[in-house]
Amino acid sequence: MLKKFRYWFVNIYWYHYRLHTAAVLFAGLLIAFCVYSMVTRVTPDVFLTLASDKPVGYSQSDMLNEYVNEKAGGGLTMAGSALYLSESDTMNWELLHVSFIDNERYLFIIGEGLRSFFAEQADLFTPAADMGLPADPEIPCLVPLTGAPYLAEAGLDGEPMFGLVKRPAVQKDGLPAPEEKTRQELAAQYLRFLLEGT
Repeated sequence: MLKKFRYWFVNIYWYHYRLHTAAVLFAGLLIAFCVYSMVTRVTPDVFLTLASDKPVGYSQSDMLNEYVNEKAGGGLTMAGSALYLSESDTMNWELLHVSFIDNERYLFIIGEGLRSFFAEQADLFTPAADMGLPADPEIPCLVPLTGAPYLAEAGLDGEPMFGLVKRPAVQKDGLPAPEEKTRQELAAQYLRFLLEGT
């Protein structure tokens, strides 16, 4: 019986269907990996996008996230990205534009060199006064972070920095989705913690 099965498997099935079998196994593993990734994915409470036309790095966004999470008492899930927006780096500019429509990214900290660009995008952001934060006199959605002590520790004291909080999208009923409103509030609280310092 075992010899017959072995003969059938090797000489008939495997000879004719080995590529089909490999393709099915690969597709099965790929589907299992995708399902596992979706089930175990953690959505961050706060996602910081650090952007400047001067060099910035992920370590700086991570340092700011750690500092704010510590001030908030821990327990927040935070993530961040850093975009060095030189004139020649089209990929990072594209990533910045994508972050404007990503419903997880509500917090932006930008360098002074990007003021005019963000002024053109002002409709996407919440006015600082609406969140009880100090506002830039020329561009109301910018929160000046000058004097925020932890920025210097994170190596972000080479130019004046500004915070922005994205305006949540409204649903059919004219109100923002509760989770997006929460992200907006957490982003505003993040900027308050930075301004308060130690």
